[in-house]
Amino acid sequence: MSKVRVCVICGGKRAGGPSRRSFVDDIEPCSKCRKKYLSKGVLLVEAKEDRAHPEDTPTMTGSVLVLKNDAFKQLFEMPIPPRKIAFVEVGIIEMIANELKK
Repeated sequence: MSKVRVCVICGGKRAGGPSRRSFVDDIEPCSKCRKKYLSKGVLLVEAKEDRAHPEDTPTMTGSVLVLKNDAFKQLFEMPIPPRKIAFVEVGIIEMIANELKK
């Protein structure tokens, strides 16, 4: 059985053949979501570091959020990442979402 890569934003198929199992193994969104969301914003991906192997890619928790470019610069006080994707610590996305609800 082949694995199917899915978009971290929409969950749609990105590549591969038919499968009963889908997975997100990287943080690259599909071309449609990249054009729709990352043309105007930055994708935040919540992740946990493996303290035993900090050199490894952080493990995604499944929480994602797209912030408009201006909001990203204002909140994080840093330049927009070149690929417009940034890892954030656990709890940051929930904190931002709660603030947006007020």
